[in-house]
Amino acid sequence: MKKIPINLILYTVMFFIAGLLVISASCQSHQAVMSIPMPVHFTGEYSQGGGEWQMLDAKTDLSSYNGAVTLRGRFDTELLEGAEIRFYLNHIGVDICRDGEILYESSHEKFPDMCGSTWVSWVFPSASPEDVLEIRLYNPHSFGNRDAYNQFLDSIYIGGDVVMKNYFERQSLPYKATSLMT
Repeated sequence: MKKIPINLILYTVMFFIAGLLVISASCQSHQAVMSIPMPVHFTGEYSQGGGEWQMLDAKTDLSSYNGAVTLRGRFDTELLEGAEIRFYLNHIGVDICRDGEILYESSHEKFPDMCGSTWVSWVFPSASPEDVLEIRLYNPHSFGNRDAYNQFLDSIYIGGDVVMKNYFERQSLPYKATSLMT
């Protein structure tokens, strides 16, 4: 039987301990709470494909294959004028209106060449807590990402560029560390 050198065992143990420390450090941040983006949720009701209005809740499953969706309601957090709102668009268009006034528009009708996935930054205008927003989600393709509307709703954050970048880099550290070990 071949004898394994003690140095090889020692280096292997040190490598695994270093990996565990990297994973542990990525999961425990000692930075201030404001250095992470704050998730924002949209509450209210929705109508898909011109259908009946229904309550929007955490279990609502909106498929981009079933036509455009109009959301009517509010964000669950009071947003101050000038707040940087970020959201993820995956091959969909979005129009945000208040009382018929368009606040944000990226629909396929306005930008026919729109295609792709990207994080969008939008500066929130002045608003009162009583304001009702309408968000129209539109799939310009007859195919694409079925979960694009759900991804939009799950990806609304308040935070600047650096905060978002740092947050998602920290979230990906365990995956990066694991890939280094394989």
